Amino acid sequence: MRQSPTSERRRWRLWSRIVSEPPVALLLAAATVAAGVHLARAQEQGQAQVPASAPAATASQPVQQPAEQPASPQENQPPIVINAAFSRVDYNTNRVIFSNITVSQGDTRLTAARAHAAGVGFANTEWTFEEGVTIELERHGTLHCDRAVVTFRDNRISAATATGEPAHFEQLRADVGQASHGRADRIVYDARDETVRLLGNARLPDARGLEVSGPVLVYDIRNERLQAASPGGRRGVHVTIMPGASAGEGQAPAGKGPGR
Repeated sequence: MRQSPTSERRRWRLWSRIVSEPPVALLLAAATVAAGVHLARAQEQGQAQVPASAPAATASQPVQQPAEQPASPQENQPPIVINAAFSRVDYNTNRVIFSNITVSQGDTRLTAARAHAAGVGFANTEWTFEEGVTIELERHGTLHCDRAVVTFRDNRISAATATGEPAHFEQLRADVGQASHGRADRIVYDARDETVRLLGNARLPDARGLEVSGPVLVYDIRNERLQAASPGGRRGVHVTIMPGASAGEGQAPAGKGPGR
């Protein structure tokens, strides 16, 4: 194919430079000549399409790494396991029934003779446990009751309301190395506040011989402190101290809440 005068002049100028350049430059120039000839031929044939807006890649440009996605809080939670002797699903009402059930997650454990819920799940549900109910709440203590309504949020226990004749709560006291046993008609556990509310004929004997009773007792699990209240200003809070008992250091007196 006959070369155009423009292409011939370009090649002549490049080869003139090659004669005076060192060996490395010669190789570079030779590659440039070959590329220039190829581009010139493509332009003459109308085949070269080089987008003007495409940026040239350089070795100095950093490689973009994909951003790491933050781990979901639920990914670090242990799985929830249900073991039961019997289960039945009612598709008309979307309810499930269990007998002799155990629900466990890590150190948390719930057992009962019967349980029922609206669907099998723990993301945002309410379960009812009946007969011989025991709820072990890790370091937060243990509930024993006849019936418990347990609310689950994000696959964890959010709250539990235990009722019985009476319902019982116990927790090992770190300061004395013994358990405190409370009882009431109704006991409400709040996982967010880490509190247990004993309502109706509430009593909480201390392992050292101190017993507090009243209509409402609120036990702060985190700080191991007790608050007693009597609605209407009545003198319904009673403290019984056995001979030889000592309140000990760091114990908030009955009727005084944490920080009051």
